[in-house]
Amino acid sequence: MNVLAYCDYSEFATWEGSFNTVMYPSGRGNDYEAFKNELIHKIKVKLEGQFPGFQEMVTGAYCSTALTYRDYLNVPQGSPYGIEKDFNNILSTFVSPKMTIPNLYQTGQNTDLHGVYGASISALLTLSQLEEGKDVFDEIQHFLSTEQG
Repeated sequence: MNVLAYCDYSEFATWEGSFNTVMYPSGRGNDYEAFKNELIHKIKVKLEGQFPGFQEMVTGAYCSTALTYRDYLNVPQGSPYGIEKDFNNILSTFVSPKMTIPNLYQTGQNTDLHGVYGASISALLTLSQLEEGKDVFDEIQHFLSTEQG
């Protein structure tokens, strides 16, 4: 199970100057690990309230933070939501899935729609650009209509 929870970037000010990846390990110290463990604990308690017995089922947990996103993806403040969008001028921040190189496509948090949900929808929009996926939305609609009745 993956859990995505909001945490304000200011919470990581203590470690702002750090950089840590598998290729360039530096660590952030015991206080950072303790902070991540506290985040894990808070999330488990919250989920326990929604799903009694949840904590007993957890066999392991790992916490990626905004610093993880920042260091691995090189995104400002570790934003998992992609480039900033302007709802007043949506086309100014539109990134097409089609590249200028024939048969090369891109998808993810920066194409089409932003965020976790947007990345999923963007993946479907990218798939619909391919010959094999041009009917993906019709197929989803058919699946949903047969599941409901």
